Amino acid sequence: PANPAPVPPQARDPRRSGTPVPRQPATGAATPTPEPVAQSVTLPGTDILSSPWLGPTLGTVRERWFYSPELDRDMPYYIYLPPDYGTAERRYPVLYMLHGLGGHREEWIVYDLLNIADREIARGNIPPMIIVLPQGDKGYWTNHTADGPLWGEYLSRDLVAMIDATYRTLRSPDARAIGGLSMGGWGALHHAFTRPDLFGIVGAHSASLRVDDGSLDFLGTGAEFASKSPLELAGTAKGIENLRIWIDSGE
Repeated sequence: PANPAPVPPQARDPRRSGTPVPRQPATGAATPTPEPVAQSVTLPGTDILSSPWLGPTLGTVRERWFYSPELDRDMPYYIYLPPDYGTAERRYPVLYMLHGLGGHREEWIVYDLLNIADREIARGNIPPMIIVLPQGDKGYWTNHTADGPLWGEYLSRDLVAMIDATYRTLRSPDARAIGGLSMGGWGALHHAFTRPDLFGIVGAHSASLRVDDGSLDFLGTGAEFASKSPLELAGTAKGIENLRIWIDSGE
């Protein structure tokens, strides 16, 4: 089934933590008709995702849930399967993309990631791949101090294991990439630096890099904070010299 017409690019305006908001008109400009709030839904009788942010794709986008033992709750995720997934007898590299603190798993759909990836795969400019968009709430994608929730183990243990068990993936670090925006950029670097045996490629976009100032108490302080912080891990973690790392930052 066809997706509705995609929301125009001028409506895809991020704020600092990553949540899309409508653009404000310039001074003196006519006030535009507000865009409706985007709500992704699954088409009746299927798990195929329909979203105003998602144009027609040759690949398939699905919404699915799985039980995370580390969080002891059911967690949703979106997954993009490339156009030949249903016909080719082969395995695929996987890209995990993490949303920001004020965001949602739909964030990277809003930023056109899936539309552009689908187009470039169809043109032969990039290889077919699986793209996973997990839900991370406001957990910073890491284990919380004391007896807090294990958002780190949820991603690196539960999610990756489930994806590898459920889909035809290439199960090696050089075929498994992780990226993210803001909080998600922090989380992507954290996981790549602590688990280079899982992730061989990492991209951090406007990463919310932090110092040990106690502003997020669930990250801990001192040695515990240092064991999580990408800024600290960059100088101490073992095995990260083999990572392929991309870092950028918006204005």
